[in-house]
Amino acid sequence: MADGMDGSATSAKRAAMLLLVDSDSSVSESSSTGTSDSSDSDSGAKACAYEREFNKLFRISAKRPKVVGFIKDVVRQYSDHEFRRHFRLARPVAEKLVAEFAFSSMCPSSTHGGVQAKSAETHVLTFIWYAATKTCIPDVASRFDMSESTVCRVFQRVAQFLTTLRPSVIKFPADLENLTSSFEKVSGMPAVIGCIDGSYVKIQCPANKVASTYCNRHHYLSLTLQAVCDHKRRFLDAFTGTSSKMHDSHVFSLSPLSKNIASVCQGRYHILGDAAYPLREYLLTPYRDYGAMNKQQKGFNFKFSGTPVLIENAFSTLKKRFRQLMYLELHTIHWLNKFIISCCIFHNLCIDYGDEELDDDNDDDGVPNAIQWENCTDNHSDKTDEERALHKLGEIKRAKVLTKLLRSDCGK
Repeated sequence: MADGMDGSATSAKRAAMLLLVDSDSSVSESSSTGTSDSSDSDSGAKACAYEREFNKLFRISAKRPKVVGFIKDVVRQYSDHEFRRHFRLARPVAEKLVAEFAFSSMCPSSTHGGVQAKSAETHVLTFIWYAATKTCIPDVASRFDMSESTVCRVFQRVAQFLTTLRPSVIKFPADLENLTSSFEKVSGMPAVIGCIDGSYVKIQCPANKVASTYCNRHHYLSLTLQAVCDHKRRFLDAFTGTSSKMHDSHVFSLSPLSKNIASVCQGRYHILGDAAYPLREYLLTPYRDYGAMNKQQKGFNFKFSGTPVLIENAFSTLKKRFRQLMYLELHTIHWLNKFIISCCIFHNLCIDYGDEELDDDNDDDGVPNAIQWENCTDNHSDKTDEERALHKLGEIKRAKVLTKLLRSDCGK
Protein backbone atom coordinates (compact mmCIF):
# COMPACT_ATOMS: atom_id res chain seq x y z
CA MET A 1 0.00 0.00 0.00
CA ALA A 2 2.80 2.36 0.93
CA ASP A 3 4.61 1.52 -2.30
CA GLY A 4 1.44 2.37 -4.26
CA MET A 5 1.13 5.72 -2.51
CA ASP A 6 4.79 6.49 -3.20
CA GLY A 7 4.27 5.60 -6.86
CA SER A 8 1.20 7.86 -7.13
CA ALA A 9 3.06 10.75 -5.54
CA THR A 10 5.96 10.27 -7.92
CA SER A 11 3.63 10.15 -10.91
CA ALA A 12 1.95 13.37 -9.77
CA LYS A 13 5.33 15.07 -9.42
CA ARG A 14 6.32 13.85 -12.87
CA ALA A 15 3.10 15.19 -14.36
CA ALA A 16 3.58 18.54 -12.65
CA MET A 17 7.14 18.78 -13.93
CA LEU A 18 6.11 17.94 -17.49
CA LEU A 19 3.26 20.47 -17.26
CA LEU A 20 5.82 23.13 -16.39
CA VAL A 21 7.86 22.04 -19.38
CA ASP A 22 4.83 22.34 -21.68
CA SER A 23 3.93 25.71 -20.19
CA ASP A 24 7.47 26.93 -20.66
CA SER A 25 7.41 25.74 -24.25
CA SER A 26 4.09 27.55 -24.95
CA VAL A 27 5.43 30.80 -23.57
CA SER A 28 8.52 30.44 -25.67
CA GLU A 29 6.46 29.87 -28.81
CA SER A 30 4.14 32.87 -28.25
CA SER A 31 6.99 35.27 -27.61
CA SER A 32 9.33 33.96 -30.26
CA THR A 33 9.83 35.83 -33.49
CA GLY A 34 12.04 33.14 -35.03
CA THR A 35 11.07 30.10 -37.08
CA SER A 36 8.81 27.37 -35.71
CA ASP A 37 11.43 24.67 -36.37
CA SER A 38 13.94 26.42 -34.13
CA SER A 39 11.30 26.82 -31.39
CA ASP A 40 10.36 23.14 -31.54
CA SER A 41 14.01 22.16 -31.29
CA ASP A 42 14.61 24.36 -28.22
CA SER A 43 11.42 23.08 -26.59
CA GLY A 44 12.42 19.45 -27.10
CA ALA A 45 15.89 20.03 -25.67
CA LYS A 46 14.39 21.69 -22.59
CA ALA A 47 11.97 18.81 -22.13
CA CYS A 48 14.83 16.29 -22.21
CA ALA A 49 16.83 18.37 -19.75
CA TYR A 50 13.88 18.61 -17.36
CA GLU A 51 13.29 14.87 -17.67
CA ARG A 52 16.91 14.10 -16.79
CA GLU A 53 16.83 16.40 -13.76
CA PHE A 54 13.53 14.92 -12.62
CA ASN A 55 14.91 11.39 -12.81
CA LYS A 56 17.89 12.43 -10.68
CA LEU A 57 15.71 14.09 -8.03
CA PHE A 58 12.73 11.74 -7.86
CA ARG A 59 14.17 8.42 -8.99
CA ILE A 60 12.82 5.47 -6.99
CA SER A 61 15.88 3.61 -5.70
CA ALA A 62 16.10 0.02 -6.85
CA LYS A 63 16.03 -2.66 -4.15
CA ARG A 64 19.34 -4.40 -3.51
CA PRO A 65 19.22 -7.94 -4.90
CA LYS A 66 19.39 -10.55 -2.13
CA VAL A 67 19.92 -14.28 -1.90
CA VAL A 68 16.83 -15.84 -0.35
CA GLY A 69 17.36 -19.03 1.65
CA PHE A 70 21.17 -19.08 1.45
CA ILE A 71 21.59 -20.92 4.77
CA LYS A 72 18.71 -23.34 4.27
CA ASP A 73 19.22 -24.12 0.59
CA VAL A 74 23.00 -23.80 0.28
CA VAL A 75 24.95 -23.86 3.56
CA ARG A 76 23.07 -26.78 5.10
CA GLN A 77 23.74 -28.79 1.94
CA TYR A 78 27.51 -28.29 2.17
CA SER A 79 29.63 -31.32 2.91
CA ASP A 80 31.94 -30.91 5.91
CA HIS A 81 34.80 -30.21 3.52
CA GLU A 82 32.82 -27.55 1.63
CA PHE A 83 31.70 -25.93 4.88
CA ARG A 84 35.28 -25.67 6.11
CA ARG A 85 36.47 -24.32 2.77
CA HIS A 86 33.90 -21.50 2.79
CA PHE A 87 33.72 -20.70 6.52
CA ARG A 88 37.41 -21.46 7.22
CA LEU A 89 36.62 -23.60 10.27
CA ALA A 90 35.12 -27.01 10.99
CA ARG A 91 31.34 -27.41 11.18
CA PRO A 92 31.38 -28.71 14.82
CA VAL A 93 32.97 -25.42 15.96
CA ALA A 94 30.16 -23.42 14.34
CA GLU A 95 27.50 -25.78 15.69
CA LYS A 96 28.87 -25.45 19.23
CA LEU A 97 28.73 -21.66 18.99
CA VAL A 98 25.21 -21.72 17.54
CA ALA A 99 23.98 -23.91 20.39
CA GLU A 100 25.59 -21.73 23.07
CA PHE A 101 24.49 -18.47 21.45
CA ALA A 102 20.88 -19.72 21.26
CA PHE A 103 20.76 -19.95 25.08
CA SER A 104 22.52 -16.65 25.70
CA SER A 105 20.88 -13.35 26.56
CA MET A 106 22.30 -11.85 23.35
CA CYS A 107 20.13 -14.05 21.13
CA PRO A 108 16.87 -12.19 20.32
CA SER A 109 13.50 -13.81 20.95
CA SER A 110 11.54 -15.46 18.13
CA THR A 111 9.66 -12.20 17.60
CA HIS A 112 11.61 -8.98 17.96
CA GLY A 113 9.66 -5.75 17.66
CA GLY A 114 6.86 -7.51 15.84
CA VAL A 115 9.27 -8.92 13.24
CA GLN A 116 10.58 -12.48 13.09
CA ALA A 117 14.04 -12.36 14.69
CA LYS A 118 17.09 -13.82 13.00
CA SER A 119 17.92 -17.30 14.27
CA ALA A 120 20.99 -18.17 16.32
CA GLU A 121 22.31 -20.07 13.31
CA THR A 122 21.94 -17.00 11.09
CA HIS A 123 23.69 -14.81 13.66
CA VAL A 124 26.74 -17.03 14.07
CA LEU A 125 27.15 -18.02 10.41
CA THR A 126 26.81 -14.42 9.25
CA PHE A 127 29.56 -13.34 11.63
CA ILE A 128 31.88 -16.21 10.68
CA TRP A 129 31.34 -15.63 6.94
CA TYR A 130 32.34 -11.99 7.29
CA ALA A 131 35.36 -12.79 9.46
CA ALA A 132 36.59 -15.58 7.20
CA THR A 133 36.34 -13.78 3.86
CA LYS A 134 37.60 -10.55 2.34
CA THR A 135 34.03 -9.41 1.78
CA CYS A 136 32.18 -6.24 2.81
CA ILE A 137 29.05 -5.64 4.86
CA PRO A 138 26.81 -4.88 1.80
CA ASP A 139 27.81 -8.22 0.28
CA VAL A 140 27.05 -10.05 3.54
CA ALA A 141 23.66 -8.30 3.70
CA SER A 142 22.80 -9.47 0.18
CA ARG A 143 23.99 -13.03 0.73
CA PHE A 144 22.15 -13.54 4.03
CA ASP A 145 18.98 -11.65 2.99
CA MET A 146 19.04 -8.79 5.48
CA SER A 147 19.66 -5.06 5.56
CA GLU A 148 23.09 -3.61 6.31
CA SER A 149 21.84 -2.19 9.61
CA THR A 150 20.59 -5.65 10.61
CA VAL A 151 23.99 -7.14 9.73
CA CYS A 152 25.66 -4.64 12.06
CA ARG A 153 23.27 -5.53 14.90
CA VAL A 154 23.93 -9.23 14.28
CA PHE A 155 27.68 -8.64 14.48
CA GLN A 156 27.33 -6.67 17.71
CA ARG A 157 25.30 -9.42 19.38
CA VAL A 158 27.70 -12.19 18.37
CA ALA A 159 30.76 -10.16 19.40
CA GLN A 160 29.18 -9.39 22.76
CA PHE A 161 28.40 -13.08 23.23
CA LEU A 162 31.98 -14.06 22.38
CA THR A 163 33.21 -11.53 24.93
CA THR A 164 31.40 -13.50 27.63
CA LEU A 165 33.31 -16.64 26.55
CA ARG A 166 36.71 -14.98 26.71
CA PRO A 167 37.51 -15.76 30.39
CA SER A 168 36.99 -19.48 29.82
CA VAL A 169 38.61 -19.69 26.36
CA ILE A 170 41.63 -17.36 26.50
CA LYS A 171 43.41 -18.12 29.77
CA PHE A 172 46.42 -19.82 31.32
CA PRO A 173 45.71 -23.42 32.39
CA ALA A 174 45.62 -24.43 36.04
CA ASP A 175 48.33 -27.07 35.51
CA LEU A 176 51.36 -24.96 34.61
CA GLU A 177 53.81 -27.78 35.35
CA ASN A 178 52.37 -29.85 32.52
CA LEU A 179 52.58 -26.79 30.25
CA THR A 180 56.28 -26.29 31.01
CA SER A 181 56.98 -29.94 30.21
CA SER A 182 55.33 -29.52 26.81
CA PHE A 183 57.37 -26.39 26.07
CA GLU A 184 60.61 -28.07 27.14
CA LYS A 185 60.00 -30.76 24.52
CA VAL A 186 59.91 -28.06 21.83
CA SER A 187 63.41 -26.63 22.30
CA GLY A 188 64.72 -27.63 25.73
CA MET A 189 63.99 -24.30 27.46
CA PRO A 190 62.92 -24.97 31.08
CA ALA A 191 60.06 -23.44 33.11
CA VAL A 192 58.40 -21.78 30.08
CA ILE A 193 54.62 -21.27 30.19
CA GLY A 194 54.20 -19.18 27.04
CA CYS A 195 55.77 -17.04 24.35
CA ILE A 196 54.74 -13.46 23.62
CA ASP A 197 54.84 -11.26 20.54
CA GLY A 198 52.89 -8.58 18.72
CA SER A 199 51.41 -8.48 15.23
CA TYR A 200 50.08 -5.62 13.12
CA VAL A 201 46.42 -5.60 12.07
CA LYS A 202 45.85 -3.20 9.17
CA ILE A 203 42.97 -0.76 9.68
CA GLN A 204 41.46 2.36 8.21
CA CYS A 205 41.58 5.47 10.38
CA PRO A 206 39.07 5.08 13.24
CA ALA A 207 36.33 7.66 13.68
CA ASN A 208 37.38 10.86 15.47
CA LYS A 209 41.06 9.82 15.43
CA VAL A 210 44.14 11.32 13.77
CA ALA A 211 45.50 8.99 11.09
CA SER A 212 49.16 9.76 11.79
CA THR A 213 48.86 8.41 15.34
CA TYR A 214 48.13 4.93 13.93
CA CYS A 215 50.84 4.93 11.25
CA ASN A 216 53.48 2.26 11.95
CA ARG A 217 57.08 2.11 10.81
CA HIS A 218 55.97 0.48 7.55
CA HIS A 219 53.87 3.57 6.76
CA TYR A 220 50.36 2.12 7.01
CA LEU A 221 47.70 2.36 9.72
CA SER A 222 47.41 -0.54 12.15
CA LEU A 223 46.66 -1.74 15.65
CA THR A 224 48.97 -4.09 17.53
CA LEU A 225 47.61 -7.43 18.68
CA GLN A 226 49.78 -8.64 21.58
CA ALA A 227 49.31 -12.29 22.49
CA VAL A 228 50.83 -15.14 24.47
CA CYS A 229 50.46 -18.68 23.14
CA ASP A 230 51.23 -22.20 24.33
CA HIS A 231 53.04 -25.05 22.57
CA LYS A 232 49.89 -25.78 20.52
CA ARG A 233 49.75 -22.13 19.35
CA ARG A 234 46.64 -21.60 21.43
CA PHE A 235 46.25 -18.08 22.82
CA LEU A 236 46.63 -17.83 26.60
CA ASP A 237 46.40 -14.04 26.70
CA ALA A 238 45.41 -11.42 24.12
CA PHE A 239 45.46 -7.63 24.21
CA THR A 240 44.77 -5.09 21.46
CA GLY A 241 43.57 -1.55 20.87
CA THR A 242 46.92 0.26 20.96
CA SER A 243 48.41 2.04 17.97
CA SER A 244 51.20 0.19 16.18
CA LYS A 245 53.18 3.40 16.34
CA MET A 246 54.03 2.32 19.88
CA HIS A 247 57.02 0.09 20.57
CA ASP A 248 56.26 -3.46 21.72
CA SER A 249 57.66 -2.69 25.16
CA HIS A 250 55.24 0.23 25.53
CA VAL A 251 52.31 -1.89 24.37
CA PHE A 252 53.29 -4.51 26.94
CA SER A 253 53.44 -1.90 29.71
CA LEU A 254 49.84 -0.89 28.91
CA SER A 255 48.53 -4.46 28.92
CA PRO A 256 46.96 -6.12 31.98
CA LEU A 257 49.55 -8.91 31.68
CA SER A 258 52.38 -6.55 32.64
CA LYS A 259 50.63 -5.87 35.94
CA ASN A 260 49.92 -9.48 36.91
CA ILE A 261 52.73 -11.42 35.20
CA ALA A 262 54.31 -12.31 38.56
CA SER A 263 51.12 -13.95 39.82
CA VAL A 264 50.57 -15.68 36.46
CA CYS A 265 54.07 -17.16 36.64
CA GLN A 266 53.57 -18.11 40.31
CA GLY A 267 57.10 -16.98 41.18
CA ARG A 268 58.60 -20.01 39.40
CA TYR A 269 57.95 -19.84 35.68
CA HIS A 270 58.51 -17.34 32.88
CA ILE A 271 57.34 -16.23 29.44
CA LEU A 272 59.67 -15.86 26.46
CA GLY A 273 59.67 -12.77 24.26
CA ASP A 274 61.91 -11.39 21.53
CA ALA A 275 64.37 -8.54 21.97
CA ALA A 276 61.64 -5.93 21.58
CA TYR A 277 60.40 -6.73 25.08
CA PRO A 278 61.94 -5.58 28.37
CA LEU A 279 63.98 -8.23 30.17
CA ARG A 280 62.24 -9.12 33.43
CA GLU A 281 62.32 -11.88 36.02
CA TYR A 282 59.20 -13.40 34.48
CA LEU A 283 59.75 -12.26 30.88
CA LEU A 284 63.01 -13.53 29.42
CA THR A 285 64.53 -12.21 26.20
CA PRO A 286 67.61 -13.37 24.24
CA TYR A 287 71.09 -12.00 24.77
CA ARG A 288 71.82 -8.95 22.62
CA ASP A 289 74.65 -9.47 20.16
CA TYR A 290 77.04 -6.53 20.41
CA GLY A 291 79.90 -8.59 18.99
CA ALA A 292 81.08 -9.97 22.33
CA MET A 293 78.72 -12.90 23.01
CA ASN A 294 80.40 -16.03 24.33
CA LYS A 295 79.68 -19.59 23.23
CA GLN A 296 77.27 -20.25 26.09
CA GLN A 297 75.18 -17.16 25.34
CA LYS A 298 75.00 -18.09 21.66
CA GLY A 299 73.84 -21.56 22.66
CA PHE A 300 71.18 -20.01 24.89
CA ASN A 301 69.92 -17.86 22.02
CA PHE A 302 69.84 -20.87 19.69
CA LYS A 303 67.63 -22.85 22.06
CA PHE A 304 65.61 -19.74 22.82
CA SER A 305 64.78 -19.10 19.16
CA GLY A 306 62.99 -22.43 18.81
CA THR A 307 60.16 -21.33 21.12
CA PRO A 308 59.00 -17.78 20.14
CA VAL A 309 58.46 -19.00 16.57
CA LEU A 310 55.27 -20.63 17.92
CA ILE A 311 53.56 -17.27 18.46
CA GLU A 312 54.55 -16.15 14.97
CA ASN A 313 52.92 -19.30 13.60
CA ALA A 314 49.83 -18.64 15.72
CA PHE A 315 49.43 -15.16 14.22
CA SER A 316 49.90 -16.58 10.73
CA THR A 317 47.18 -19.20 11.25
CA LEU A 318 44.85 -16.60 12.77
CA LYS A 319 45.10 -14.30 9.75
CA LYS A 320 44.89 -17.10 7.20
CA ARG A 321 41.70 -18.32 8.82
CA PHE A 322 40.09 -14.91 9.41
CA ARG A 323 40.98 -12.89 6.33
CA GLN A 324 39.26 -9.73 7.51
CA LEU A 325 42.28 -9.29 9.79
CA MET A 326 44.36 -8.55 6.70
CA TYR A 327 42.58 -5.19 6.50
CA LEU A 328 39.77 -4.14 8.84
CA GLU A 329 37.35 -1.46 7.67
CA LEU A 330 35.47 -1.08 10.95
CA HIS A 331 35.03 2.46 12.20
CA THR A 332 35.58 2.57 15.97
CA ILE A 333 38.38 1.38 18.26
CA HIS A 334 35.80 -0.32 20.48
CA TRP A 335 34.43 -2.40 17.60
CA LEU A 336 37.90 -3.10 16.18
CA ASN A 337 39.02 -4.46 19.56
CA LYS A 338 35.97 -6.68 19.96
CA PHE A 339 36.27 -8.09 16.46
CA ILE A 340 39.98 -8.91 16.79
CA ILE A 341 39.50 -10.62 20.16
CA SER A 342 36.48 -12.50 18.79
CA CYS A 343 38.70 -13.95 16.06
CA CYS A 344 41.22 -15.00 18.73
CA ILE A 345 38.44 -16.82 20.58
CA PHE A 346 37.41 -18.64 17.40
CA HIS A 347 41.08 -19.53 16.83
CA ASN A 348 41.24 -21.27 20.23
CA LEU A 349 37.95 -23.08 19.70
CA CYS A 350 39.22 -24.44 16.39
CA ILE A 351 42.33 -25.84 18.11
CA ASP A 352 40.17 -27.35 20.88
CA TYR A 353 38.22 -29.23 18.19
CA GLY A 354 41.36 -30.41 16.42
CA ASP A 355 40.92 -28.00 13.50
CA GLU A 356 44.42 -26.56 13.69
CA GLU A 357 45.73 -26.17 10.16
CA LEU A 358 44.44 -24.65 6.93
CA ASP A 359 45.91 -26.71 4.12
CA ASP A 360 44.01 -25.29 1.14
CA ASP A 361 46.24 -22.28 0.56
CA ASN A 362 49.25 -20.43 1.85
CA ASP A 363 47.94 -16.90 2.16
CA ASP A 364 50.68 -14.60 3.36
CA ASP A 365 49.19 -11.28 4.32
CA GLY A 366 52.56 -9.58 4.20
CA VAL A 367 52.00 -8.01 7.62
CA PRO A 368 55.13 -8.36 9.76
CA ASN A 369 55.25 -8.85 13.47
CA ALA A 370 55.45 -5.62 15.37
CA ILE A 371 59.21 -5.28 15.82
CA GLN A 372 62.17 -7.13 14.35
CA TRP A 373 65.03 -8.12 16.67
CA GLU A 374 67.72 -6.33 14.72
CA ASN A 375 65.95 -3.00 15.24
CA CYS A 376 66.14 -3.26 19.02
CA THR A 377 68.87 -1.81 21.18
CA ASP A 378 69.30 -1.50 24.92
CA ASN A 379 68.98 2.06 26.09
CA HIS A 380 69.58 2.17 29.84
CA SER A 381 69.92 5.95 29.97
CA ASP A 382 66.18 6.57 29.72
CA LYS A 383 65.15 3.90 32.25
CA THR A 384 63.91 4.67 35.72
CA ASP A 385 65.54 3.21 38.82
CA GLU A 386 62.66 0.75 39.11
CA GLU A 387 63.08 -0.38 35.51
CA ARG A 388 66.82 -0.87 36.02
CA ALA A 389 66.12 -2.98 39.09
CA LEU A 390 63.57 -5.10 37.22
CA HIS A 391 66.03 -5.50 34.35
CA LYS A 392 68.70 -6.67 36.80
CA LEU A 393 66.35 -9.31 38.20
CA GLY A 394 65.76 -10.45 34.63
CA GLU A 395 69.49 -10.79 34.02
CA ILE A 396 69.86 -12.89 37.18
CA LYS A 397 66.97 -15.16 36.16
CA ARG A 398 68.32 -15.55 32.62
CA ALA A 399 71.76 -16.45 33.96
CA LYS A 400 70.19 -19.16 36.16
CA VAL A 401 68.35 -20.61 33.16
CA LEU A 402 71.60 -20.57 31.16
CA THR A 403 73.38 -22.43 33.97
CA LYS A 404 70.61 -25.02 34.09
CA LEU A 405 70.85 -25.52 30.33
CA LEU A 406 74.63 -26.02 30.55
CA ARG A 407 74.22 -28.61 33.32
CA SER A 408 71.57 -30.37 31.30
CA ASP A 409 73.83 -30.48 28.24
CA CYS A 410 76.74 -31.80 30.34
CA GLY A 411 74.57 -34.59 31.70
CA LYS A 412 73.72 -35.88 28.24
